[in-house]
Amino acid sequence: MKGSENQFPKLTIAENVAPDTPASGLFFVYVKTDGKFYTKNDAGTEICLSEGLTNPMTAQGDIIYGGADGVPTRLGKGTASQVLKMNAGETAPEWAASTGGTMALLTSWVHSGDVTTIDIPLPASWQNTYQILLVMMHVRTDRASEELEGIRMRLSTGSSYDTGANYWNRSVESGSSSATQSNSAEDCIWIGRFSFPGADADANVFGYGELRFTGANVTSAYSNVRGHSLTLSTSAHYRYNEIYGMWKNTGVVDGIRFYTANGSNMVAGSWIRIYGIKIS
Repeated sequence: MKGSENQFPKLTIAENVAPDTPASGLFFVYVKTDGKFYTKNDAGTEICLSEGLTNPMTAQGDIIYGGADGVPTRLGKGTASQVLKMNAGETAPEWAASTGGTMALLTSWVHSGDVTTIDIPLPASWQNTYQILLVMMHVRTDRASEELEGIRMRLSTGSSYDTGANYWNRSVESGSSSATQSNSAEDCIWIGRFSFPGADADANVFGYGELRFTGANVTSAYSNVRGHSLTLSTSAHYRYNEIYGMWKNTGVVDGIRFYTANGSNMVAGSWIRIYGIKIS
C-alpha cells in the first residue's frame, strides 16, 4: 500500500488472497483477487463492502421479502382487494382474498312521488355472494289523525310477497313514558309501531329503521330478524323499538315489500336502501 503520487489523496491497495483472522483487538481492511473490498474482525467474520442489495423487483407494485437464507426475493403485486398473508408453510408472504366481511349496496328506493306500497326486487343471484341482508330506511308519513301508524314489510320468495302467519316476533317498545311487549304470529314485519298522541298531532311522522336478516339466502329456511327503529311524531312523543323474530321462507328471498298502515303515504324525504353483507 502506498500514498498518493499526485495532488489528489488516495490509497492504492493491492489485490491478494484473504488474510488470516487478525489478533485480538485488530481489524483488517483488504481487497481480494475478485477486486472487491472486504473487512475481517478478530472473530474471523468477513464482510464484503463492495456489494449492495441486488434489486429483484421488475414491475410497479412488487415488494421485496427475505427468501431462503435471507436472499432478497421478489413478490409480484396482488390483485384488487387482496390482502398480504403468510403462506401455509410459514416461510413467505403471499397474496390472498380478504376473509373479512364486506358490504355492498344491492338496491335502493328514493321518494319521487307519494306512495303507500313499495316493492323492491333484489338483484338476481344475490345470495351467491352475500349471506346477510341489511335494510336501512328513513320514512315520513302523512297520517294526521289519532290512529296506529307504522311501516310494515313482507319478504318475497319467488315474487310472491308471502302472506299468512309467516312472521313470529317479539318487540320491546318504549317512549313517551310507556313500555309494552308483543309476541304473536303476523303476516308482516312491523318496523316501528307509532301512534299519534291526539288530534293535534303533527301532520308528519318521521321514522328510522334498521334490520338485519340472516338465512334469507337459503331455500326453505327461516330468516332470522334483528333490528331496531326510532319514530317521532311530535317533539314530545317518540317510540324506540327493539325488533327480533323470524320469517318463514318458502324459497330464497328475492324482494321486499314495504307498506304503511291505515292508508297513509310515504312522502318526500323518504328513502330505503338494501345492502348485502359478505362474511366469508
